[in-house]
Amino acid sequence: MQRAQFEVVISHATTHPAWQQRLLRASWVVLHVFVCVMALFAAKNVGAQTVNGGWSAPARLFQDTGDSRELALAADQAGNLHVVWAYGDERGASRVLMYARWDGIQWTPPIDIIAAEGAIQGPSLVVDRHGRIHLIWHGSGNMLYYSYADAQRAERATAWSRPSGLAPANSHAAITADAEGVLYVVYPALLDGGVEVITSADRGATWTLPAPVARLVHAMATADFVRIAAAPEGDLHVVWTELMLPDGYPSFGVFYSRSADQGKIWSDPLEMAGEGYVEINVLAVHRDEIHVAWNGLVGISGRYHRWSSDGGLTWSAPDPIVLPEMKGGSTGPPGLTADNAGNLYAVVNTGDTIAREGPGEFGAAIFLAWTGGDGRLRLICRASIRPTPVCSTKSPGLPQ
Repeated sequence: MQRAQFEVVISHATTHPAWQQRLLRASWVVLHVFVCVMALFAAKNVGAQTVNGGWSAPARLFQDTGDSRELALAADQAGNLHVVWAYGDERGASRVLMYARWDGIQWTPPIDIIAAEGAIQGPSLVVDRHGRIHLIWHGSGNMLYYSYADAQRAERATAWSRPSGLAPANSHAAITADAEGVLYVVYPALLDGGVEVITSADRGATWTLPAPVARLVHAMATADFVRIAAAPEGDLHVVWTELMLPDGYPSFGVFYSRSADQGKIWSDPLEMAGEGYVEINVLAVHRDEIHVAWNGLVGISGRYHRWSSDGGLTWSAPDPIVLPEMKGGSTGPPGLTADNAGNLYAVVNTGDTIAREGPGEFGAAIFLAWTGGDGRLRLICRASIRPTPVCSTKSPGLPQ
C-alpha cells in the first residue's frame, strides 16, 4: 500500500536511538485512525461538539515508514488520555510498544516503553483509581505479559516495571478494573482452551490462578479477540471471537457472557452473530445498558451493533452500520466509549478494501453516535486521507 509522508507537529524535540528512528514510521491508515480517535476522546463534552461538527484536525505525531497497529486507549481520573500501540519496522513484525499521553493541551513525545525479542500483539491497558496504568500484551512464547507505571510518569521508559509473564494465551486479551480497584484480565487460552480470567486485588502485585469464563461453543475452534467491560455497579461482560482450527480461519462467530458476582459464575455463551463475523467489542454504560459492536469479514461486509437495556439478559436485533465504502474485513474490534452524560460513541475502520475513487483514497475512520431512539448508530464524522474530517449530524447510508 502506498504510504503518505507527513511532518512532525509535536513542538518538543526528542532524540531517539538509531534503531528506534528506523522504527518510527507508521502506515497512514493506522496512524490517521489513531489521531482521529484521540480527537474524539479528548473532547471534554463530545455530545455538544457533534452538532456543529466541532472536531479538531487530525494531529500528526511523527514521521517514518514502519507500521503502527493495535492501539489501546485509557483515561485517568484527571481526564488525561494514555495511548499504547504496537510498532514495527517495514518488515511488519511489531517488536516495540510505544506510549504517548494527552493532557488536554498537548501530546507528550511518543517513546518506546517496551522492546521485545519476538513479535508484540494486542496491547490493552487500564488506569486504576489510584492513577496506576496497567498494561498487558501478547509476546514471545505465546505468553501474556504485564507491566505497570504511574500515570504521571509514564512518558519515561524507566517508570515502567519490568515485564512479567501472566499466562499462556492466544493473541488478543484485555484488562479492566472495577469500581473497587480489582483488576481483571480475560484472555483466549491456547488452542481450544476457551476463555479464561485472572484477577488481582492488590494492584497487580499478585494474580489468581486462571478460572474459566466460557468453553467454546464450536468443536475444532479457538478463541481470540477477547474483550471485557465492567459496569460501575460491578457486573462483568466478556465477548470473544471463535475461529476454526488449525488455521484460525474462517470465523465461527462472535459470542457474549456475563457475570453478576465479580467473575465467580458466568452465563452460558450467547451467539451475537454467526459465521463470517469477527472482532467484537463490549461497553457497559451502566448496569442495565450494554453495547456490543463487531466486524463482518470481506465476504459479508459491514460493521454491526447490538445493545441490551437489561444488563445483557436480552438483546436488540443486529443493527448494520451501512455505509457505501464499508467492504468489511478484519481491522480490529470497533472502538466504543460513552461520555459523562451516557452518550455512546463508536469508531470503526473501513480497512483497505474500499473502492478507490482516486489517488490516496485508502481506508477511513468512521465515527458514530448512538441516539438511542431507534437503536441505530448515526454517522457524525468520516475521516479519510483528506486533510479535514467530514463531520455531520446526518448519516448518508443510514436510515434517518
